[in-house]
Amino acid sequence: MGRSLRLVCLVMLLAIVAWSSHLAGSDGEVTKSLQGTWDGHVGRFGRNNRFQGEAMIVLTFTADTITGMTKQGRFLGEGKYTLDPAKKTIDVLGTKGDYRGETFRGTYALDGDTLQWATTRGGSRRATLPPEDDEDVVILVKRRR
Repeated sequence: MGRSLRLVCLVMLLAIVAWSSHLAGSDGEVTKSLQGTWDGHVGRFGRNNRFQGEAMIVLTFTADTITGMTKQGRFLGEGKYTLDPAKKTIDVLGTKGDYRGETFRGTYALDGDTLQWATTRGGSRRATLPPEDDEDVVILVKRRR
């Protein structure tokens, strides 16, 4: 009985390690796929559920940082981001610029070279895709080639 119990414990431990590696790999894969420069629009969804772009935006992702610029090159801000690929959430803590010290909680959808991201303008509430609140900001960007 002792040997069987040890074998069961070993199998469970290996399963936990394998699952943890899978989750870490998923996070790493998403992070890697985000890295680079993205061009697109920031805006909101109107009452008719159609996207209404308010401005052109350029986002640059590194392994843990996101930087925002206008299409004209004006610096908007920089922050550290964290992902939860299983829940499709992205949280950004502003570290430079006008948004320094603010936390933005959002949800994303990544499909190849297209990123959709709904985020709040700070606070504890998390934005969802599609947005449930008129104040949520939606970013639609495509990877720059």
